[in-house]
Amino acid sequence: MKKNFIIFIFVLLCIFIGVNEAAAFWVWTPKTQKWINPKYAPKDTPEKQYDYAMGFYERGEYKKAAVEFEKLINNFEGSSLVPDAGYYGGLSFEKDKDYYKAYLLYNRVISQYPNSKRNPQIIEHMYNIGILFLNGAKRKIMGFEVLPALTTSQQIFLSIITHAPYSGYGDDAQFQLGQAYKKMGNYSMAVEAFEDLLKKHSDSSLTDRAQYEIAICSLQASKPAAYEQETTEKAIKEFEDFMDESPPDDLKREAQEALIELQGRKAKHDYDIAKYYESRREYVSALIYYELVVNNYPKTEWARLAKNQIKIIQKKVNGKTK
Repeated sequence: MKKNFIIFIFVLLCIFIGVNEAAAFWVWTPKTQKWINPKYAPKDTPEKQYDYAMGFYERGEYKKAAVEFEKLINNFEGSSLVPDAGYYGGLSFEKDKDYYKAYLLYNRVISQYPNSKRNPQIIEHMYNIGILFLNGAKRKIMGFEVLPALTTSQQIFLSIITHAPYSGYGDDAQFQLGQAYKKMGNYSMAVEAFEDLLKKHSDSSLTDRAQYEIAICSLQASKPAAYEQETTEKAIKEFEDFMDESPPDDLKREAQEALIELQGRKAKHDYDIAKYYESRREYVSALIYYELVVNNYPKTEWARLAKNQIKIIQKKVNGKTK
């Protein structure tokens, strides 16, 4: 009993001491009408806070620098130093390899201060972070890189397109947005993103590549259902339009291979119809479809097979007429 009483008194003393120590860190400020902890409070002016944060940055203490730059942004909204604080705060997060927090800080600046002179530099860094995530970099959780961030790359490119569509990275961001959708398997959205590049940045050096990607994504979209002929025909048309634009040789070769694959898919569809009619001994209809395969898709394996079937049917028909 005595032992339990001693433990009880000890716990009470610990709680009392802890409360007193915690209370010592909090101060009531009449100006803000709030309790503040001096340890986390900003300096008196944005200039002092900026210099304080920059001191950490210049000494390579990037975690602390990021915290102090954020204090300036949070407590001195409207100050002319906020865009600079956002820029260096983002750089601090980048140097600490916390790219997602860097993006959030950069994005806050370009959305709240659209006319800042820092924005071209910030947008460049945002774009590069988007590429990192697109190429497999992971977001940090509790300091560890564990969270796949493909959707984050999509968010970043969308933000650039929204806040700075005609900046130096506008067309690049539009193109990479399409690539992000493509990697996510959302081919319809990828096509839309690439088509937007052609509409909004017709003078971009990326237009040839965008047109090629439209054809590729149309091809991918058609793969789950080989008999959805409308989708396949659309993909064929996209590649044919691309070939009409005299693309570079490397893209031209890839486009030709994709066209052959698509035409083979379409040829198989018609070949299967011909086989169906042949199985029902409706030889006239079967011959029509076999001949369609031979005439429309002569370079495919199905055309060779169709020629053989035509010969077989012709022998059967001729045998009956004798």
